[in-house]
Amino acid sequence: EYFRMVDSYVNTTFLLLSLMKEYGVGKIILASSNHVTDYYENNGFSTLDREISNNDYPISRGIYGALKLAAENMCRSFSLNYNIQSIIFRVGTYRNHFGNIPCDSRTNRTRLTKEDLLLFFEKAILSDCCFGIFYLVSENPEKPWDTSNLKNL
Repeated sequence: EYFRMVDSYVNTTFLLLSLMKEYGVGKIILASSNHVTDYYENNGFSTLDREISNNDYPISRGIYGALKLAAENMCRSFSLNYNIQSIIFRVGTYRNHFGNIPCDSRTNRTRLTKEDLLLFFEKAILSDCCFGIFYLVSENPEKPWDTSNLKNL
């Protein structure tokens, strides 16, 4: 299981970034995960006295978040060294259709709507941001993550 995760999140990201460098592709939009900083979250609540920020040192409770962080760091390195624009989205809870699926209390705080997902990806495609990490979550009451830097996207 872990080796497949390394292939999916680390090796594939490195291969993609290397090919982008070789062929002159200038932008990547990486779907990362809120689990990169899930040490600071409990059931959709921040354990800090404020929302979790992309400035908080990323600590993950598990391998999944640690591997997503490795992918983020590769994007940062390629952005700095090869001028590849890197926009990283730490995605909250996204389901294509929430309709008949019961939402638990965590999901009510961490939900990302389809409309917001499309809006943020459109902004990322059009953005001239060189490097940025953004929590991708809708403006839900009691959301655990700071989304204020999305206005700079």
